Amino acid sequence: MKKDKPLFDLENEYEVYMIKEVLTDQGIPFRITYSDRTYWGILLGSGASIMSVPYAKLWGYAEDKEKISLILNEIRTAKPLDDINELARPKVWRIKKT
Repeated sequence: MKKDKPLFDLENEYEVYMIKEVLTDQGIPFRITYSDRTYWGILLGSGASIMSVPYAKLWGYAEDKEKISLILNEIRTAKPLDDINELARPKVWRIKKT
C-alpha cells in the first residue's frame, strides 16, 4: 500500500482553491491539511510567529510530485487581471440625436 507524504506548503486560500480544482480535474490523488494558524489567527492576530507557519500542507504520492510541482508553480506565477470589472462591463453605444 502506498503512503502519501507532505509535498508542498500552501501560502493562502487562493492557492488551496486553485490546486484543488486543477488536481481534481486531472485525477491526481491528494489531500490538504490546514495548520492551526487558520483557526488561531483569528484569536491571536497576525504576529511573526503565526506568519511563519504555512496556511496548509498539500499531501500526495511521491510519483506525482513533479506534476504537482509544475501545476503549483504555474498557479504561483499567474498574474491576476488588472481590473476584472473592466472586462465584465459591456460596451455602451451612444446614439446621437439629430
